[in-house]
Amino acid sequence: MGKDLRKKVQLYVVIRVDGTINSPQEANDRIAVTKVLPDFEEATKEVERLNKLNGSKGAYYFCRTTRYYRTILDSD
Repeated sequence: MGKDLRKKVQLYVVIRVDGTINSPQEANDRIAVTKVLPDFEEATKEVERLNKLNGSKGAYYFCRTTRYYRTILDSD
């Protein structure tokens, strides 16, 4: 019989903020995850690219580390 193991995978999330946020409701409407990438360098380059492309339109991009946990069946 096998047992479940959880494998942690580190990922990098690119987040967009549209304009100024003055309330929790505005945060719900103005913050979005735009991409999830496997490499920090790739994520930071994408943030730089998007800030150059959309910064004058009031959008601000940044990246954060997150984790994805997947279950693996390990046979005994």
